[in-house]
Amino acid sequence: MLIVLPFLVSAQSKNVKKDLYAKGVSSFGEKDYFSAAQYFNQLILLDSSQMIYQYKYAEASRMNYDFEIAYHWYDKVMKEDNAKMYPETPLWMGTILKSQAKYKDAKKYFEKFAKKNANSKDKNRLQLVVKAKREAEACD
Repeated sequence: MLIVLPFLVSAQSKNVKKDLYAKGVSSFGEKDYFSAAQYFNQLILLDSSQMIYQYKYAEASRMNYDFEIAYHWYDKVMKEDNAKMYPETPLWMGTILKSQAKYKDAKKYFEKFAKKNANSKDKNRLQLVVKAKREAEACD
């Protein structure tokens, strides 16, 4: 029985994580950012090594105006990923810093986002590049 027990705990943990993730995504889609943040926070408490959980928690926190939490997790994602998998990370970090009147630091993130995405084929991302350039100029 002891040999089977670790397997059962692992399977239960996977189901719990899958359920929390689904609830977080659903809440985010319904614009219930507070609940989404709570679900993603619970996921991080279970497994903080998954970058997707970190990013989703940062996104939900930003949308819920919990900027300190959002910045903390965006920063972790940025250090681990350097905006490869989550290219909008520097834009949102800049936005948070600007809202805190940290204009010099915010400008660096806006410029980083704009430079890295200037040749994107994604039209939405190109619109964000224009926004990032405007935001960087506004930080002067």
